[in-house]
Amino acid sequence: MLALFVIVGVPSTIAQTVITQYVSRFRALNELGKVAGLFSDSVKYFSIVSIGVFIVLGIVSMPIATFLNIPSFVPVIAMASVFLAAGIATSVTGTLQGLQKFYVISANGFLGPIFRLAAGVVLISLGWGASGALGASTISTFLLMGIGLWFMRDVFRVKGEKHGLTLGAVSWYSSVVLVGTLAYTIL
Repeated sequence: MLALFVIVGVPSTIAQTVITQYVSRFRALNELGKVAGLFSDSVKYFSIVSIGVFIVLGIVSMPIATFLNIPSFVPVIAMASVFLAAGIATSVTGTLQGLQKFYVISANGFLGPIFRLAAGVVLISLGWGASGALGASTISTFLLMGIGLWFMRDVFRVKGEKHGLTLGAVSWYSSVVLVGTLAYTIL
């Protein structure tokens, strides 16, 4: 299940890298309004995609469970639930990187496993078993997202502006990032 999650998570890594690139450019030009606009647009877009992925995985959870020889579809739903936060988390992390708030990213990297372990212990002790262990990732993602949003307060104080990015420019850069990510992932 975790390997499946990593494979499905590759597009999130690509989106995060693309957001980072454009946010860092806007930051360098002191165009915080464009950062706010891009963040708002990316949250809307990726939230819709994330909810869609969750719904699709929910619909095909039984065939996935059968294919993986898992006696229940509940662990598949638990794994898929992380996508409910993934859209916003991708936008938050990409924006934090572009704003060069590396201390927050480092803190999240340290706190993530702690949150996941704590949530896993609680859910497993409540009788959720493997589904609880998988669902702990969702809880951890929501907590880390909240921390990231807290440290992005300055972005929310600025009126969002049109960022002027075109689908062609974003697609071209995304394809470059895709090739790099695939080359790294293949290793």
